[in-house]
Amino acid sequence: MSFTIALDTATPALKIMAGKIAGQGRTGQFVMRWGAVVRKEAIQNALAKGGRRFWRDIARSINLIQDGQAAVVGATHVAAAQKQFGGVIEAPGKGPGAS
Repeated sequence: MSFTIALDTATPALKIMAGKIAGQGRTGQFVMRWGAVVRKEAIQNALAKGGRRFWRDIARSINLIQDGQAAVVGATHVAAAQKQFGGVIEAPGKGPGAS
């Protein structure tokens, strides 16, 4: 997920906020705070699903990484993307492309 403010289409209030953040040199701080809120919500969403262990493991795998002026929030659990986006699960060497 990425977060970008397109100033030509932003609301007046968002333009003012973006200008203040950039003018004070606090873009990195703002992005990290925003990323922390996104991470917390993702963890809460995973834990709200219940179950015995799977969703707790997903919640524990959610990380926030600072990358310069950007923040990256992602889950490292091996099945997180499949649960989110769906798709075919195939055992290694057993799928349609196996020889």
